[in-house]
Amino acid sequence: MKRKDIVIQSANASTGYKDIVTERKILNTFMSTPESRKFLSRLIPQAFSSRSMGVLFSLIKDMNARNEPVNDMLYVTEKLKPKLQPFELAEVIDIIAPSIENEKYNEADSLLYGIQYIKELYFIRTASHIDSKILEAMIQRNITQVVKLGDVFGKVYSSLFHIEEGTNHIQEAVTLINSKDEYVPTAFYKLNEMIGGWTKSDISSIGGKSGHNKTTFAIYDAVQSIISGFCTKVVYFSVDEPGEMIARRVIANLMNISLADMRNKKVQLDSNEVEKTLKTILKDRLIIIDNLFTAEAIQQAILDIKPERSIIDHIQEFDYGHEGISDQKVMVASKFLKEAARITHSNVTIISQVRDKLVDERFEDKIPRPHDFLYASDLRRKSREQCVVYWEYKDSQRDIDFQFFDLIVWKSTYSGTGRLKFLINPDLARFTDRAASRNQLEVPQTPEDVWKAIEKI
Repeated sequence: MKRKDIVIQSANASTGYKDIVTERKILNTFMSTPESRKFLSRLIPQAFSSRSMGVLFSLIKDMNARNEPVNDMLYVTEKLKPKLQPFELAEVIDIIAPSIENEKYNEADSLLYGIQYIKELYFIRTASHIDSKILEAMIQRNITQVVKLGDVFGKVYSSLFHIEEGTNHIQEAVTLINSKDEYVPTAFYKLNEMIGGWTKSDISSIGGKSGHNKTTFAIYDAVQSIISGFCTKVVYFSVDEPGEMIARRVIANLMNISLADMRNKKVQLDSNEVEKTLKTILKDRLIIIDNLFTAEAIQQAILDIKPERSIIDHIQEFDYGHEGISDQKVMVASKFLKEAARITHSNVTIISQVRDKLVDERFEDKIPRPHDFLYASDLRRKSREQCVVYWEYKDSQRDIDFQFFDLIVWKSTYSGTGRLKFLINPDLARFTDRAASRNQLEVPQTPEDVWKAIEKI
């Protein structure tokens, strides 16, 4: 059930805001989608146009609460007989039963859109009714009544879109603890041991200096998590670079073709062969989008596509209007992205630059910290995991093994923090985790350690 298929017919006041066909499809989704149970308590039977639809919805709620088979139409029909007139029962059976058998309206996007549609539909109907009452009060010059009726708009809106009465959060917490659906595992065994993965229904952030391979790391993680079966779909929103630059890293990684050779035009590729190879490996589970530049547009794309993971590269490159970027605008943008993560029960990973100058001026080391992120305050609060990448080769003049690349987990709300060391092959856009430690953040363990740390400053 796609949005373009949904039409709210409002030809006149008597039949306005009714689309019976859509409501029947939504009821069918409630009956055939197991995930609907957690949303049912938030909706009311009066949201539906006809009495029979409202009665059926009430029955679905009751049967779900008792773990009865709501998709068994014979069983449902027996339950409905005492509640409906014969003609009403015939209406439900004739239309709902065939749709369950022949039309598969049980995808998660149909469910979520159906819920939103019913809420909006009920609010519009209620608002229309209140509007007529306000008009009567205005004709009578009853200002007090006008004000009281005006307050109803806010109360109805809050009850539909904000209050979650009846939700058993304890039961949901236990379900979450027992499930394997709390996070998206990363492509790295050592990192998964440390944090489990990227938290679903929330945002994570990765920061680092320019040229330290933040983008390459994120692409490798996404591609390998798909290949490993950890992710069924990843959307990569490239706000900073053209999509073909992102795809080139994927080609290098999966086809063992040097990025330097591609840049220097030392290789010639057949586009059909490359596309066939990548489709064989990824099966259209990696989507690269490079033409969306606002948080609102990206949020809508996430809601429409519903991937398990979305990667935003980079948040500071959003179109923030003529006045440019600010703390307030980054706060609003991260709010849009967090809402998308919660609605779709997916992870949204935000890639961000850090203040290079601030990091460079530090004497003790060049490892970025959470407060080094551009416009960091709100992003730091909202992120469930906050990591930085650090490639010492880019900062040091010493003779070191340039292949060592670090990922530092500075914040992990539900797990540990620590530092991982990778082998990096930037030319083939690859990373291999070698070691992980939660003690490498040098947290003082004794008073002596504190004094030693102070002496280093």
